[in-house]
Amino acid sequence: MDLNDSTLSIPTDLDKEAADVISLEVEENIRRVLDACVSLVKVLDDGNNGNSCTYRANIMQVISFTEDQITDDQQKWLHHFGERFVHTKVPTRLKEDYSGFVYLENNHLTTTSATKEPDPDNHAKPLALPFSLESQSGRRESEYGYPNLPGAPFAAANARMNIVKSVSNLENALNSWRLKDENMIEDILRYYKGNPLAKSILSIPLTISDEENNVVIACLNIYRDREGILFDGSKSYECQRLLSPFLIILTRMLQSLKELDLLRDKQWECGDNEHVQKIRK
Repeated sequence: MDLNDSTLSIPTDLDKEAADVISLEVEENIRRVLDACVSLVKVLDDGNNGNSCTYRANIMQVISFTEDQITDDQQKWLHHFGERFVHTKVPTRLKEDYSGFVYLENNHLTTTSATKEPDPDNHAKPLALPFSLESQSGRRESEYGYPNLPGAPFAAANARMNIVKSVSNLENALNSWRLKDENMIEDILRYYKGNPLAKSILSIPLTISDEENNVVIACLNIYRDREGILFDGSKSYECQRLLSPFLIILTRMLQSLKELDLLRDKQWECGDNEHVQKIRK
C-alpha cells in the first residue's frame, strides 16, 4: 500500500485479518509522515542547534467525556498513566473533574530522528494528560478550576498550536495554580525536568470539521532534547503553515485507523500493556 492509499476510505467488506494487515501499514505510513514533519522542523531549526539535537514526534489521541463513551476500565487506564497530573484519587471520577484526555496508548504512532527507518520510538511510553474546557460562564468545568498544562492539553482544549520553549519555565506557570495538593506541582515539575528527551515541545491539534465547529481528534507533538525549539517559538507559525499538508494527511490516516478498528472490533479497553489486569481490579 502506498501513502496515498492509506488516506482513502476503508472498504467496509474487509475481513478482520485484512483489516489487521492494513492497520499495520497505515501506522507505518503515519510514522513516515511523522519523520517528514521532524525533518522539516530540523531544517527550520538549522542554526539553532538543530543538527546536534535528537527530535521526536508522536500523535496523542483525544478522548472527550462529552462526546465519547468511556468505561470505568478506560478511566482506570487514564488515571494510571496520568495519576501525577490529576487531582482526584478516584479513577472513576475523572469524568466529573475533567473534559477529556490526550493520551498515548503505545508507541505505534511515534518516531525519532535517532533512527533512519520509520520505526516506533522505543523511548515512548504510555501517557495520559487531562484537559478542561471552559464553560459558557468562562469558568473551567473542573470543580478545581484546573488549568491546562502547556503542550498537547492546551492545544486540545483551545484547538490551537502551543509551544513549550523550555520545560524549566513551567515552574512559574504551575506556581500560579491554586491546588489543594501542594505536592502536585512538585510532582509535575519532577516529571518534566526529569525527562531528558523533551526539553522543548511543539504541539499542534489535528481537527475535523462537523456542522458547527472544528473537533480536535488528536495532537501532533514534536519535541527535542534541548530547549528553544524553533528559535524559542519564533518560527512556530511558519512551521505550522509548512506542516499543513502533512497535518491533513495525518488526520485522514487517523480516521482510517478508526474505521479499521471498527472492522477489527477493536475496543480501547486499557491499551495493550502488561499492567492491564492489575488496574482492572
